Amino acid sequence: MKAQNEIASVAEKVEALVNKALVHMSDGGDGYNLNRAMLVGVKTDGAEVLNVNAEIASDGDIYQLLDDKNNVKAVKGYNAIALVTCGWAAPIQENKDEPETAPSESPDRRRVRLVICANREAVASVLRFQDDAETPIVDSGEAHGPLAEAVMEFVRQAI
Repeated sequence: MKAQNEIASVAEKVEALVNKALVHMSDGGDGYNLNRAMLVGVKTDGAEVLNVNAEIASDGDIYQLLDDKNNVKAVKGYNAIALVTCGWAAPIQENKDEPETAPSESPDRRRVRLVICANREAVASVLRFQDDAETPIVDSGEAHGPLAEAVMEFVRQAI
């Protein structure tokens, strides 16, 4: 539980830094339309963030970014990583009989930025919706599925 709380705190701090940087860099934009996922190296001491490296690597496909063995080598000096990506989110479909609609095609879609932080013990993420940018949402390790599995596999190899 301690490790989970620490990485959640790290995720919140890293996301706040990323948010500030992207808003500043996007020349009046809001940093929700990145055309690639970014891998960032993070040095921590417990829940404290000591150093956040600028983008180490990026790819238009987050799974390819995580599969690249050069990226595994590139983060060897860090004890945590962060991934930054943007996309569309939509409510889960209630009616299971209807064909599934991609979030980008949903009339209820919302633009979202996701920052995932992970170390060898735990993973946490922070998401921020473009239409409610002042309210980041922290996931302290409840995420599951293919992306969560890919992140943990990457961390096991890299850190």
